[in-house]
Amino acid sequence: MAFFELFAVWGGVLVSIVASIAASILAFKLANREGTSIGGPRDIRAPKPLLERLVEVGFDWISPIGNPQSTLSKVFSTGRKDPRFCDETAIFKTKLGWRLGILPMIALLMAVTFSMVIEDGNFAAIDWYVVMAVTSFSIWITFYVFAFRVEVRGSELRSMGTFFNSNTYDLAKLREAQDLGDSYVLHFDCGARVPIPRYVEGHSTLKELVIHALNTNGR
Repeated sequence: MAFFELFAVWGGVLVSIVASIAASILAFKLANREGTSIGGPRDIRAPKPLLERLVEVGFDWISPIGNPQSTLSKVFSTGRKDPRFCDETAIFKTKLGWRLGILPMIALLMAVTFSMVIEDGNFAAIDWYVVMAVTSFSIWITFYVFAFRVEVRGSELRSMGTFFNSNTYDLAKLREAQDLGDSYVLHFDCGARVPIPRYVEGHSTLKELVIHALNTNGR
């Protein structure tokens, strides 16, 4: 019996680790809204494919609740339209709609998790591992959404990373910018890959700066 009890405990730990990794990946994708483009990544200068536009219109027409992604996009896009400036630095913070919109989603996730755990009144070790993983995920993504920012000064772009670290890149070395639907991914000559959510203040200005850098670089 001791063997099976030990196996169950370490099995729970393993599941917890896997769940934490999965939660981190989900958090990153949710925070950056990646991979929502039906046709896959496209150049930031390219128009939205006809098929994708038709599917969006079809959702709005067929679904009684409309297109959930379109609704979320409208909520997350609510807020300041222009970037903030400090001297010659343009600052692009996350929009108020995205900050406030993420809170009920996290609350719902936590509520569902806790209701499933306490439903039968038996608290197994794996239940606590799941709660810890979901709680960690919720705290991380909330801080990420509220803290994310991009700064542009001349040809220098500074962006917050996944773990809240700040990295600086030279736009003169930007070689590609992909549109993934609700986020952009910038690729630099050094091999760096920088995801930037669409829901930032001054989104249009930031997009124009990126396109200008690509054209200037002859890419």
